Amino acid sequence: MRLGSTLKAAAITKYINKLIINFNSKTFTNSKRGSKAMWEQVNKIRGSEKSLNTSTVQHIDANTLNAHFASMSTDQSYKIPPTKATAINSHQHQQFTPYSVLHMLTKACPSGFQTFHALKTLRSHGLRGVKLFDITESLIISRIKYAAPSWSSFATQQQLQQLQSLIKKLIRFNYLPASYPTITQIFNTLDSRLFKKIENNNNHVIHPLLPPIKTTIHNLRQRKHKYQVVAQSTYQEKTFITRHLKHIST
Repeated sequence: MRLGSTLKAAAITKYINKLIINFNSKTFTNSKRGSKAMWEQVNKIRGSEKSLNTSTVQHIDANTLNAHFASMSTDQSYKIPPTKATAINSHQHQQFTPYSVLHMLTKACPSGFQTFHALKTLRSHGLRGVKLFDITESLIISRIKYAAPSWSSFATQQQLQQLQSLIKKLIRFNYLPASYPTITQIFNTLDSRLFKKIENNNNHVIHPLLPPIKTTIHNLRQRKHKYQVVAQSTYQEKTFITRHLKHIST
């Protein structure tokens, strides 16, 4: 049991380190490498061997991406197809929705430096405000949030600072709003949201793991939770349910 816990903790630490390395400080300065690698991926998606210059990204002809976006027609998450057309340089071009751009970027940007270059390119061609924030959240923040309740408590203080540094850089480059929550607030919100789902749904797969309900004859004040929190090992105290119950008790 102890060996299994050690292996799980090591795997979680490895995941966190990989997540941080994927979006390290070099991603903000390695634009040339990101540019070439990113557009090679885009060209593969477009099915074209022709090189695409980043300076002409806003003039992509709609016909060259028809094959790529045809696959989106069966995807229920893309309800609104790109239909608005405008005339640019006497040619017919199509203005794609932010969801269309996000779908393409998700496939075209498998690594951190390519993602940052893609965001920089989108911003330079007029994408601003909430739309840019949504794409940044979907491409970068979503990777941090993924299964966060299961691994966030295993992150060291240094790793949390590195993740917070990433968010600060995104805010400084105007990829996220200035009021964006800290990494600790993000994790606490995710914990609270998941715990409420587990607590209110008896059929939830994690519901049987909840500790027994505390019985008391006194009702002098409203308690923050109704469960018994018993002393456990260091590893078990870092698990989602025990960690969250101790957090809301403080």
